[in-house]
Amino acid sequence: MATAASSWSQLPIDILVSIFCELPIRQILRCTLVCAHWSDAVRSLRSSSRLKLPPQFPWLLFSGERSHSGLSVAHFYNHLEKASHALTLPDPPIHRRLCIGSAHGWLITADHRSMLQLLNPLTGEHVDLPHLPDYIKRVYSLHGELRHFKLDDCPWYVHPGELRSQFFKATLSANPSQGSYTVVLIHGGLFKLSFARAGDEKWTTLDGIMHCDAAFMDGTLYAATRSGEVRAWDLSAPDPTPRHILPAIEASRSHRYYLARTPSGELLHVRTDFLFSSLFDCLTNRRIVKVLRVDVERGRSIEVGDLGGCTLFLGSNQSICLSSAMFPGLEPDSVYVTEDDRCQKKQKEDEQVRKLMAYRLTDDKCWSIPLPNLNRSLLIWITPNICNTDYAT
Repeated sequence: MATAASSWSQLPIDILVSIFCELPIRQILRCTLVCAHWSDAVRSLRSSSRLKLPPQFPWLLFSGERSHSGLSVAHFYNHLEKASHALTLPDPPIHRRLCIGSAHGWLITADHRSMLQLLNPLTGEHVDLPHLPDYIKRVYSLHGELRHFKLDDCPWYVHPGELRSQFFKATLSANPSQGSYTVVLIHGGLFKLSFARAGDEKWTTLDGIMHCDAAFMDGTLYAATRSGEVRAWDLSAPDPTPRHILPAIEASRSHRYYLARTPSGELLHVRTDFLFSSLFDCLTNRRIVKVLRVDVERGRSIEVGDLGGCTLFLGSNQSICLSSAMFPGLEPDSVYVTEDDRCQKKQKEDEQVRKLMAYRLTDDKCWSIPLPNLNRSLLIWITPNICNTDYAT
């Protein structure tokens, strides 16, 4: 037995890496604890620019906390395994950050000073983003101290500690570890759309208002408004201009619109009515999710009654669409939504308690999913990633 154990610990790193590539992220993290040789193999996997892990099941990130030893700890929950676990994160503490988006295994966060930063919670890597968009003006006292912020689209002054409440949602075009990426931010009382490329020192604001979601597909940025209109931009152009994709559908306080890319490369336009749904809605099978398949070239869409065996994960994250066949136990043709009412109810961040709802398109069944008894002022899907590349498709 000792010889067998010794042979496993002495396998060449390239063979270990090829084995680790087939494992879920949680098991890869455990491999780093086996021995120094295995830890080196995981480090080699992380730094590779060509190896890709298989699609991973998204985790739910809960609000963090300070441990007894003073470390910043975040709690994650794997709905498929019904298991939660904690990870130590770098400062600034995760429980003092507002998470406004996640994509490619990274979080987009705003700290208590409203400074924006990208963070990979598994590797601890972080990237500072440009300072505030130009339409946000600083107001100083006679002694040179920052007193307030003034927004062009807001009639009142905003306290520095409350400015980040103006950041609604953000997303990424690619894994920041690759060095080339674009961050898109939905912000302000008019829900404007701004972007910053890697290395930019300031944000560029695009035309249009009242956006609620954005997604990248094949190098193009697509954005949906709160009335369901969809437009597209080529951000590689010197002066990006919008291209009309779909007209407005319906504007309502109870509706949220999302954009998602399927594993086959199609764009989905999803409308949910979870924000104000009640138990009565679930029992009476009221249709509270509507999914359209979009033809981006012709500017047309058609409603679908299923997801082709896929499952959607919606919320403050960049929408995730996975084949349920890859994850036994996952409900096919279903939508999992984390309720996020920051834009609907003017609650303080620490007073919000988000829930996880699920809806199956094929029979209009809706149900609430029990979650661990953890602080839920933050609840966001994130697909864990420790590599410099994105997942295989």
